[in-house]
Amino acid sequence: MVEFDWYRCRFLESGENLRPLVKQRFGREPSAACAREIAACLQQGRLFYEAASISPLEIQPLLLFYGMVGFAKALIVARRLCSLSTLRHTHGIRDISADTSRIANLRLRIDENGTFQEFNDAIANLTRLTYYDTSAGDWRGVSIPSSNAHELGGIELSLRDILARIPSLESLYRMTFSEEPKAESMDLKKEGALFRVRFEVSQPIGDRDSIKRIVGQLRSKVSLLKHMACEHHRATE
Repeated sequence: MVEFDWYRCRFLESGENLRPLVKQRFGREPSAACAREIAACLQQGRLFYEAASISPLEIQPLLLFYGMVGFAKALIVARRLCSLSTLRHTHGIRDISADTSRIANLRLRIDENGTFQEFNDAIANLTRLTYYDTSAGDWRGVSIPSSNAHELGGIELSLRDILARIPSLESLYRMTFSEEPKAESMDLKKEGALFRVRFEVSQPIGDRDSIKRIVGQLRSKVSLLKHMACEHHRATE
């Protein structure tokens, strides 16, 4: 397991430390009671993660799951400034795996309502694409809102589907399943009026045809490149 420095999380477990930061981020200051509930959720999440770091591998996933539930509830309450008692009492994700499923084929279904649906809607508008602007010498961000929970209800996923879409696991995914992942690590920089997109590929690059094939595979996988290709085509017509 990756080791984390929990100092910042412990700092937020104090209501007095937490309240001005919530106001700065979301525009409203939570009451003392609301701040205590946010802090309690953060503490619960941290304690589950710390327990997982010293626990046998067999029970780590369950502890990490409940740690994430605690952090999710903290963000929902901080974003809405509501009481914990008003949140859904279900997780919103259901195990639908067959009894004989291998680990990679364990399946879940996303329900219509639950903690993770509320968490999704609390953070959907915070999703952004970050890039380095060389002319400004600083990092910038473009807001790209994620899907709302009502668009996700009923979707079924296997553990393999999820692992295929996690950035930084690409090489491990290829070695484990002997197939290409659904995600690619990307480096994006702005140089003047242009953006430079950089990918690292594991396939050997030979002649022009092999380059075109690799670029075509990337465009079929990364929606951003599809959009860029369409814009380029329209600009050259």
